[in-house]
Amino acid sequence: MSKEYKSVKWIKSISFKVPILFILSFIIIALFVVSILYAWTRNYMIDEYRQMGEGVTRLMQMEVDPDRVDEYIEKNFELEDYNRIMDRFYALKDSYPNILYMYVYRIKPENADVVFDLDSEFGKDANAPGDVYELDDVFKEHIDDLVVGNEVPLLSGNTPDGYLLTYCRPLFKSDGSYSCHVCVDFSMEKLKKRGMLFTLQVMMFLCIAIILVLLGDIYMIRRVITTPIGKLYTALGNFKYETENDQRRSIRAVKNVNINTGDEIQVLYDSLVSVMENGYNYMKNLNIARKDIEHKEEIIGEISKTAYEDPLTGAGSKAAYDKEYEILEREFAEGNTKFAILVCDINDLKYINDTFGHEAGNSYITGCVETLRRVYANSSIFRIGGDEFTVILKDKEYAERHEKYKQITASFKKTCRQKGKNPWERYAMSVGMDEIKTDDKCLDDVFKRADEKMYKNKRAYKAKYGSYR
Repeated sequence: MSKEYKSVKWIKSISFKVPILFILSFIIIALFVVSILYAWTRNYMIDEYRQMGEGVTRLMQMEVDPDRVDEYIEKNFELEDYNRIMDRFYALKDSYPNILYMYVYRIKPENADVVFDLDSEFGKDANAPGDVYELDDVFKEHIDDLVVGNEVPLLSGNTPDGYLLTYCRPLFKSDGSYSCHVCVDFSMEKLKKRGMLFTLQVMMFLCIAIILVLLGDIYMIRRVITTPIGKLYTALGNFKYETENDQRRSIRAVKNVNINTGDEIQVLYDSLVSVMENGYNYMKNLNIARKDIEHKEEIIGEISKTAYEDPLTGAGSKAAYDKEYEILEREFAEGNTKFAILVCDINDLKYINDTFGHEAGNSYITGCVETLRRVYANSSIFRIGGDEFTVILKDKEYAERHEKYKQITASFKKTCRQKGKNPWERYAMSVGMDEIKTDDKCLDDVFKRADEKMYKNKRAYKAKYGSYR
């Protein structure tokens, strides 16, 4: 645990993550506030320009006589009234520095006739009275309403003179027919600059405020949270479990951290110390109990080994076979098992024992079982009598039972015929195999069929070799 604790990178430390979380949270909130504020400022200024446009065009309307538009176009500067109106328009424009263009156009379906047009703010020559003005796209979008004098919304869009905001007021002749429009243009670039400037000022103020708040928060976090946790982290990182003395010293080091914050961290710290002390006492008692259990398990293991394992061959004993038989009976009753039984009987064992002694007989038995084990490496082999063995085939070896049966019979034929070997090294077993069938009423049905096949092969063996080969 100690090595894993020390391997945690500093970037995962709570003293790093908490301040970063605070900073990111404040930045996200600040950006959200600034975005809303910028959108609000922009909409407010557009509304302000709209109101300004309404006021200025109303004043322009008072100067222009709609019934004299044709005369204004034809005689223009020759008329005293025309020059007076132009002077009045210039005075109005000087009074409203945010206005970029002021003009009076008679709008037609394809273009517009210039009635009045002031010089642009940037020194561009104005259109002369009577000139035909090619309408911008923003006008063309509302041309059907403009040519009859219907009200249109505040126009905005890109033009050759930049991105403009245009307010138009229609004028009507005394007979009620459309005469012309008085219009003012505002630069959206100026509006954008003003909005950005205001937003930057607010953002600077927010940044200063956020930095001050963050410094205070980080100071309090480090004092109340991260510093105590950092001390505890260091103590836990050096915690050792190897011996009881190591654990006792490690618990003492954790207690020396002495967190007294008076909050949830102290409660967690006190609980941790209590748990560690209880765990230490528990492990101490557990070690004593474990040693006692291990000693008893050794005794039980020896007893179990004696009971369930044949001491000569290492195969399962008759008791182990009975236990496995009970499991097979339960599975058989549930109808969810497939298995086969191989019954094996050692040939000529009595002859080997009587002729060469029981030591040779034991070697002969062991060799026969090892031959079985090489073929049925993944199956349970049981010794159920002095010279009788049983192999229970399940899963993969059940699926390969016929191939395995051919292998084991071939193996014993081969070892049996090794004439250069000692008699007790020429292993021979008679085997019989059968598997569970749908009409079987109990496991004994399978065993009996396998046993019958084994004895049939044993009789054939004796008929061929006699009492000994």
